[in-house]
Amino acid sequence: GYDFITFDSNTVLPSLSQYSRIVIQETAFDGQPARYLGLVQRNAIIAWLNSGTAGNRKTLVHIGGDLGYNYGRTGSGGLDLNFANTISGYNYKLDNAYPSPGNVVGVGIDVGNTRTISGTTNYYPDGCSMTNGSFPLYRYGNHTAADTLAGVMRYTPTYEVRSLFNDPRYYSGAGGWQPVLAALLGNIVGVNQVNNTVPEVYTLSQNYPNPFNPTTNIKFSIPQAGNVKMVVFDVLGREVTTLVNEFRQAGNYVVDFNASLLSSGVYFYRIDAGNFTETKKMLLVK
Repeated sequence: GYDFITFDSNTVLPSLSQYSRIVIQETAFDGQPARYLGLVQRNAIIAWLNSGTAGNRKTLVHIGGDLGYNYGRTGSGGLDLNFANTISGYNYKLDNAYPSPGNVVGVGIDVGNTRTISGTTNYYPDGCSMTNGSFPLYRYGNHTAADTLAGVMRYTPTYEVRSLFNDPRYYSGAGGWQPVLAALLGNIVGVNQVNNTVPEVYTLSQNYPNPFNPTTNIKFSIPQAGNVKMVVFDVLGREVTTLVNEFRQAGNYVVDFNASLLSSGVYFYRIDAGNFTETKKMLLVK
């Protein structure tokens, strides 16, 4: 469901108005012409984000080992504090997250999981801090979430920016880059706020329709902002997929779950939010 575009800093981007989600992967210093977005491209991305509405939120996922170094460092040819500090919600602190950063640990998404990254040879991940009301996504194992971060998120009612200060090639543990990519992308798709009313209690609704084939909707409500995790299990208790694992503002939400890759059968979905945990059963019939 994605259009794939390869471009450098001089490319004129096509119209972005048709998109609700954009992923940008930067090449770092081994691809100088594509090291960072050009000014015209940055302005186009900012205008696209600002065009979002409560009913059509825009999401930017920005990935690269030099995001802070390029957009937030004094002396950089791509220095743009509006794009880095204000729009994306991060402040550049240091290169290579010195001293040794350690592995990457999920905080706002992929919570509690440690993702192994390679040694320091040709490895210069940025260390950044939060600004403009952003939230931590990943921290470095040798740093706290209040210190030097590996990823941040800025959330507004009309758009969201997720920035990861690591190159995909850094990941060397089991599964490599895929679990991090899944956390950055999979938890965004199909989770929509359905109204602006703040609920009084936590709730998890029965999916509808049920039985279903292959799509169904799951509604939940959270009275307080915080991390929400919703996971689907099979009858043997094996985790099938994670539908939500991210920070959410208080509100009412609906998850669009597409089970086209699963076999017919009984599945369970569980939500963990604050001190609230609940599990419900659903039936996929193909």
